[in-house]
Amino acid sequence: MLSRNLVVFLVASCLVGQSIPVRAQTLETRLKQQSSQALAQQALAMGDAKRGAVLFHQRYMSCVQCHVEREGEQGATLGPRLVALDEKPTTEKIVEAILEPSRTVRKGYEPYVLLTVDGRTISGILRKRTEDFIELAVLDKGGHVQRFAVDGLDEIVASKQSIMPAGLVNQLASPQQFLDLVRYVHEVVQGGPVIAQQLKPSAALLAPVLPE
Repeated sequence: MLSRNLVVFLVASCLVGQSIPVRAQTLETRLKQQSSQALAQQALAMGDAKRGAVLFHQRYMSCVQCHVEREGEQGATLGPRLVALDEKPTTEKIVEAILEPSRTVRKGYEPYVLLTVDGRTISGILRKRTEDFIELAVLDKGGHVQRFAVDGLDEIVASKQSIMPAGLVNQLASPQQFLDLVRYVHEVVQGGPVIAQQLKPSAALLAPVLPE
């Protein structure tokens, strides 16, 4: 019979040079281990709005593409304009909206999917609907509004999934960056365009956009 020490030695020898997979938790998972209320309190106490502004305006985060108007296109945003919300969300609700974007989709920004008679699938935000046509802010066209004749559509489907992708928070590097981002959104929601302009980061602080 092999001694216990010899068995341990043999097992250890077999494991040498072998990697044991470790499943790391995502930032999203780590943050969800805390309550929205706790994260909101931390954001107000420790979040830095200026650092959060830099994160918000980074191209890879996609926040600006949906929540900030393009020049010359007033009101043409795929997501709610944070600086002009009629009903201002609490910091806790901001936390929930970032971590679980499909939990509550703000009225007027419900996504729709159009199935055309020629086999295309088009996703976007409904802007106008009549008996003859539908106007949709099309996602893969950067939110530009297009009109589609009803007789050219096979089906019109309302989606319960927000256009803001789940897991977007995993683009951040740390819990502190999440707190900074929440603090920035809180400040611009409460302070409006004036605060948003004051916090807007210099272009030098943003990652360059590589040519396609």
